[in-house]
Amino acid sequence: MIASCVLRAPDGRVVADGETTAGVLEGTLYRNWRGAGVVRAGQLPTAPGEPRARAGRVRSRPENQVLARIGREDGGAHAVLRLSGPHPYLLPASADHVTGRLFAEATRQLVLGACAPDGNGVRTLHLSFPRLCTLDAPVRVRAVPCPRSPASARWRVLFSQAGATVCTGRVETGV
Repeated sequence: MIASCVLRAPDGRVVADGETTAGVLEGTLYRNWRGAGVVRAGQLPTAPGEPRARAGRVRSRPENQVLARIGREDGGAHAVLRLSGPHPYLLPASADHVTGRLFAEATRQLVLGACAPDGNGVRTLHLSFPRLCTLDAPVRVRAVPCPRSPASARWRVLFSQAGATVCTGRVETGV
């Protein structure tokens, strides 16, 4: 399956676009593969809001903050995904895994909130998902700087769960 999206500003100009490919298993095969006792987002407890890397810089509403325990190191940053309760857009109640939308938002929040200079925004974002990321174990994320170009900064992002890489990404920021 291939899905694509184009986001346009009110004046009609393209502000973001993207495409993804995914394999889809038939329902019975998927349930057999996942097994019994799958945790769904609707079963997760709601966590209180946690401090952001920079107050008001990335998300002002606590329910939209998807990172916890944010720290900085060696010019980059690290955090843990805040998997708390369902979210109407990022993590539907029926989801049994971390969604691509949640990975994208976590990447954006970590890079803009803890790494990128003020005033910069995400110019490009590429994510790859080598394996399924479940909701029943902590997910760690780390962003490290890559060589810089004059008008932007580049970051490599790595998500891991139980020692396995579940998502990798490249982000470019700039004005």
